[in-house]
Amino acid sequence: MCDRFMLTESSVERVILASQFRFAEPTSPGSPKIIVELPPTRIRATIEMGMMTNVSQRDAYGGSLFVGNAGPDARVGAKARYRRWLGSNGMAIDVGVGASVTEDQWTRATALNFLGDVAINAGDYGALTAGVTTRQAKGKHLPMLYGGARLGSAPGIVGAGILTLLATAVVFAVGAST
Repeated sequence: MCDRFMLTESSVERVILASQFRFAEPTSPGSPKIIVELPPTRIRATIEMGMMTNVSQRDAYGGSLFVGNAGPDARVGAKARYRRWLGSNGMAIDVGVGASVTEDQWTRATALNFLGDVAINAGDYGALTAGVTTRQAKGKHLPMLYGGARLGSAPGIVGAGILTLLATAVVFAVGAST
């Protein structure tokens, strides 16, 4: 058993259930209001790195930093993490709680969002994930439920490299089209 271990993970998740944000916005004083709906981000990708410490044969605590997308916007954040080892085969349950910073989807102001997730790890190779997070629109926190898959350690480094290359290609493609 290692006393400390590093987390290097990459994940892709899909929103399963999300609040729709609907409001009326006047186009000018005295004019009729236009109804605006902001759809939730459906797919999101994340790269996460951190450190955990085994405090017993079954329990580990730590934290991680992550960067990912929230639709067209970037999100960065931090999580406190707990891992419960289920046996000597490397199976474990992870629980994380934290916060991320994105832009408010309507005002474009910086927004603080909260999150919590749980994962069932298959050794250090990968995990199935589920969680809840909030997103902000006009200052209101709207909950989203998501699920997905996460690659751990060596596969996570490879996944992070692929996600980085894809993100770089998208940035250059968008920059070339403007």
